[in-house]
Amino acid sequence: MEKIIDDIKYGFRNLFGNPTFTLIAIVTLSLGIGATTAMFTLVNNVLLKPLPFPNAEELVYVSTFNKKNNQLDRSLNIGFFEQIQETEKPLQDMAYYAYDQATLAHGDQQTPFTLLITRHNFLSLFDVKPELGRWYEESDLNKQTIVISHTIWTDYFDQDPNILERTIQINKQDYDVIGVMPYNYSNTGYTSVDLWTPINELNRQVNVVGRLKPGLNPQ
Repeated sequence: MEKIIDDIKYGFRNLFGNPTFTLIAIVTLSLGIGATTAMFTLVNNVLLKPLPFPNAEELVYVSTFNKKNNQLDRSLNIGFFEQIQETEKPLQDMAYYAYDQATLAHGDQQTPFTLLITRHNFLSLFDVKPELGRWYEESDLNKQTIVISHTIWTDYFDQDPNILERTIQINKQDYDVIGVMPYNYSNTGYTSVDLWTPINELNRQVNVVGRLKPGLNPQ
């Protein structure tokens, strides 16, 4: 024990006797600890921590396998999605989504947000309900309807209890608010999303997520 104490004292004497080396050592340790903490947070959120949805182990991403380059591709087009829908599959339901950017008009300002454009059944796949109002349905496809995040409702509309009766401007177009999502909610778990609207046609690739039939597992 005395030897350990002597070694500690010796180390401190060396550090105080060489302030430049001490500063470099402290900065190096700080950067190393910060990077390790950030990496653990990322791995914990993405790989270790389960998704915050009921029966999350049943949720899977749908991919195609390209034999030419021996790689998985998670991006599909809606036409191919419709073909999969008509085949026998181990999924009880599936939906597509894609990220987009949109601006919300608030007074004279246009504030950018991440918009998730999805199939009408997307939220039901996650077994989550809006805090206020409802999720869009198939009948909403040809209407200008939108679901907003709790953050937008709080920061831009002061948690207006009549928000479901309001029309807001998204990308300089009028949209009827039909729902407000729960606090701190994000469908994908990786990207902050503040706006959701339905689509049935899109001229670019989409991601597909599905829920396995009871008793099956991803393996």
